[in-house]
Amino acid sequence: MDYLCKGLQGLPARRKAAGFTQEAFAEALGVTRSALAAWETGRAWPSAAILPQIADLLLCSIDDLYKLPAPDPGPTEGFMGPDDVENCSGATTEQYIGEGSGTP
Repeated sequence: MDYLCKGLQGLPARRKAAGFTQEAFAEALGVTRSALAAWETGRAWPSAAILPQIADLLLCSIDDLYKLPAPDPGPTEGFMGPDDVENCSGATTEQYIGEGSGTP
């Protein structure tokens, strides 16, 4: 998948969240289900003319269609990685781990 097609990786999730099946969404757009499937898998790209209609149906902006979903950072509250410790002036790893607050 090339860089441009990665922008619609979130399309299936957005479509499902909006309550559309692939068939219903394709019908609402006036395209075939196989065309929609190709967009969702990055094998094809919709024309620019249909992007406003996609965005309207999904209640988002056209810009949102190009944004990749944010990665789930997982449970990181209070966690300091090795880079954080190295960037602090004079603090030791034990100080950070022991206090858990991120400050010496």
